[in-house]
Amino acid sequence: MPMCDAYIPTGALEPDAERALIAKITEILVSHEVRRIFDLMDDPQEIYRFIASVPEGQLDDEFIPAINRDILAALQEAEAGKWPDTGSRVWIFTREVPDGTGARTALAYT
Repeated sequence: MPMCDAYIPTGALEPDAERALIAKITEILVSHEVRRIFDLMDDPQEIYRFIASVPEGQLDDEFIPAINRDILAALQEAEAGKWPDTGSRVWIFTREVPDGTGARTALAYT
C-alpha cells in the first residue's frame, strides 16, 4: 500500500480543508496503486512485489531468507508452472516497523 507523509503548517488550512486534502491524496495514491496492479494483471511477465512489515526485533539472518523462500514457494505454487523463471520476477522487501505503530502484519498484493 502506498504511503505519504504530509507536512502541513499549523493553521495553513481550515480543519475541514485539511481533512479533505488528506482524503484526496489518499484516494490519488490508492488509485495509482490499483492501476499498477491492473497493469501487472495485463502483463503477467511483470515483476511481483511483496512488502512484509514485522515488529522491530524480529529480523535476523534466518528470518529474512525463510520469508523470501516461503513467499517465493507460495507464488510458484499459485502460478502452477504457468510462467517460467518466477524467481527472477519477484521482489520481496522485509522491513522492521517500530513497535506500537500498528503495522504488525505482513503486507502482500493479492
